[in-house]
Amino acid sequence: MTELTGIRFRQLRRQAALSQREVAAQLGMHQGQLSRLERGEGGLTIERMQAAAKILGTTLAYLYGETDDPAPDAAAPEQPPLPIDAPPVLRELAAASGLVRDLQVTAEDWDRLLQVPLPEHARLTDCVELLLLLRRIHAVENRR
Repeated sequence: MTELTGIRFRQLRRQAALSQREVAAQLGMHQGQLSRLERGEGGLTIERMQAAAKILGTTLAYLYGETDDPAPDAAAPEQPPLPIDAPPVLRELAAASGLVRDLQVTAEDWDRLLQVPLPEHARLTDCVELLLLLRRIHAVENRR
């Protein structure tokens, strides 16, 4: 996790008047793990980050620094149909509609993901990290 993720996590947790111990218990983890996350030193699984975003009333896109709006968008982004030969991990991501909504995956994101050859052993976590990286690259290219 990045330092920004930890800062945003801590701010939202405090705004919700929740202790680290309370949030950690709701996520089924130790308070020390949550403390490391808030310092930018540790990470959580996608599933736990998604659950944490729900507890904190925000989105993964906000926690990961992809948007500056902490409010969840009620409308889920439209998902274009994946080609029949799309990698299994992208199909898994597409099937995780809550995750797609929380990450605010756009049609452009799907296009970029489909352009990258993914290994057969790629996991959902790898796919999300790739998505975030591709967004950062795209943002840098747009600044030029």
